[in-house]
Amino acid sequence: MHHLQRFTTIPKADQLLIRQAFTPIMYKAGHILSKAGEKATVLYFINKGLLEITLPRAGQRDAIYYFMREHQFMGFLYSYYDDVPALQGLKAIVDTELLSIAIADLHTLYISFPYLKDAINKMTHVTMADMINCKNAYLGLTAIQKYQLLLELQPEVAMAAALGDIASYLDITPQSLSRIRRQLSR
Repeated sequence: MHHLQRFTTIPKADQLLIRQAFTPIMYKAGHILSKAGEKATVLYFINKGLLEITLPRAGQRDAIYYFMREHQFMGFLYSYYDDVPALQGLKAIVDTELLSIAIADLHTLYISFPYLKDAINKMTHVTMADMINCKNAYLGLTAIQKYQLLLELQPEVAMAAALGDIASYLDITPQSLSRIRRQLSR
């Protein structure tokens, strides 16, 4: 709740009702929350853990587009609003603790607490801006520079994600990433 309060004041009387609208869920590492091609129906808040956004590739392993970290909302908003299947999938990469809310229930919350929509939208916009800035920071870098930047910007990903997932995210081969890790650990 205190993360939302960076974007609005939530009266004490409303806080409990808002909390009760969200369902706590625990997922084990590797659990697929949603697959590309499914319509998104849930908004998640990541209390603890990491999620990866995946992109399907024909005849290959899914590509990793981005890693979502703690204290962020995650959901494919365009899928909700436009009522279209999501192009991406979502997977837990470590044991993850989430709060979830069905979109229909979220809209009911917005009716009861109109200020909440603006706060959640602001928080998701900040997350999207961070994602875009982070993805753009990797453009034009060498493989070693990308990994060094990952260590700086997303150290929790470097510590928790599988080598193949990190390589996919950075758009380098797993072999190159393995070499880079060995080189940097000397």
